[in-house]
Amino acid sequence: MTLKTSSNPMTLKRAEVFQLINHFRNLGKYKGEKFAAFFSKNLHRLDSKMKSINKHIDNLRPAPEELKAFADAEEKLFVEYAKKTLDGSPVMKGPNSYDIDPGRKTEFDTKLKEMRESDEHKDAWDRIERFQKEQTEYLDGETDFEPHRIYDEFLPEDLTGNDRYPIEDFIIERIDD
Repeated sequence: MTLKTSSNPMTLKRAEVFQLINHFRNLGKYKGEKFAAFFSKNLHRLDSKMKSINKHIDNLRPAPEELKAFADAEEKLFVEYAKKTLDGSPVMKGPNSYDIDPGRKTEFDTKLKEMRESDEHKDAWDRIERFQKEQTEYLDGETDFEPHRIYDEFLPEDLTGNDRYPIEDFIIERIDD
């Protein structure tokens, strides 16, 4: 993050907006009226910026109906090559994440590549890859952010270094002459 000296905005990569939101959400536990205002104003501004970023990304995303046949074929492969429970159900590592049987991983990778390159699914896979590339490029791009700053004297005494570090650029230190 770089601070523009000619004006108050900060220049952030769009991906950093999501990181800052997570940092600010962790700050809600601290007390102090001025700090609470600092917290809520910045969280509101970051949330607004995030909604704008997400809207742009949603406009880049291919429509789900365009990818249905591809997604169905891909899921069928994942289910076929996933580890199975005693009742034969596929083992999941998390939401939409199958635990592929390590003994069949090489065969799975080959079948998945063949499916993605097949005439039936190549167009959908190309759209997915194009979306991923455009999304990454967009998130790597810069955006201006007008932070609400806080004087260091209004920081909570129990603010930890881990919580202070991400907001250093938001803090104004008074220098007494």
